[in-house]
Amino acid sequence: MSAPTDVRIPEQRAGGKLLIDEPGVYDLPEEDYHRDPVAGGSLSATGMKKLVDEDGWTPAHFQAWMKEGNREPSESQNFGSATHTAVLGRGPEVVAFPRADGRTKEGKAIKADADAARGEGKIVVTEEEAEVIAGMRDAIQRSQWATTLLNHEFGKPEQTMIWRDEGTGVWCRSLVDFLRKPEQDGRLWLVDFKTADSAAPSKWIRKAFDWGYHIQRSQYAAGARMLNLAEEVEFVFLIQEKRKPYLVNQIRLDAKGIAIGDYVRAKALNTYAECMSRYGWDQQWPGYPEELVTAETPGYISYQYPEVD
Repeated sequence: MSAPTDVRIPEQRAGGKLLIDEPGVYDLPEEDYHRDPVAGGSLSATGMKKLVDEDGWTPAHFQAWMKEGNREPSESQNFGSATHTAVLGRGPEVVAFPRADGRTKEGKAIKADADAARGEGKIVVTEEEAEVIAGMRDAIQRSQWATTLLNHEFGKPEQTMIWRDEGTGVWCRSLVDFLRKPEQDGRLWLVDFKTADSAAPSKWIRKAFDWGYHIQRSQYAAGARMLNLAEEVEFVFLIQEKRKPYLVNQIRLDAKGIAIGDYVRAKALNTYAECMSRYGWDQQWPGYPEELVTAETPGYISYQYPEVD
């Protein structure tokens, strides 16, 4: 059984892009992971959600999204990345700038400096965001459970798992926030750090399925098993609130949630494999069915017109 700390640092590159063609655990910069370092392309949990579980998306939408390549992160994603760096102790440098009015001379100068920092690969946040991030980091360090899970003596942050799905042959990848060494009882803990408005399980779980976290859990656990990292895999979401007192909670999915994640993941793998086999990347993947569809009037609209039968 291989240990998660036995990682590889590949050197193969083509046109400046990292290329990996062997399964394993890799210690990669985050930007290399998001560029998809697998030589023939791979499927991530985010891609799976967009392929089969995103509201209104079709395989054609997914294919177009994949071809777009690198995408600018949203403000929430940017804040999340900065918080990950502070909490996990690994990632791009985070720099803070005051909010600037781009119409003024001073504001233009601040904006230019911020753009230059982004160009250097740094994460740019506002001074207000930096204060919140520092508070969140301090709260994590006060949490006995969180500090135990994220102890660098017993694992590594930001580890990339790459493997080939046994059933479909599709290459897969995942970026584990914290990959711990197997416990003495054979269990392997995969830790995923999330920020949220509320870490209360009853509120968070409603959003978790919308965000595709059940698919992520399935993908990461499957990777650990395929790479023979441990006999038993335990996946925990470490959730931290973005408002004072920045409370932390540890949540895992129940058996039903796990089963749904496994089902959706299998559906995504099969769809991806079929489209790649039938169309490749050159032909357009299927979109909406070419047939007349009757759209049902939403209930809340019908409710507004009780006099109409």
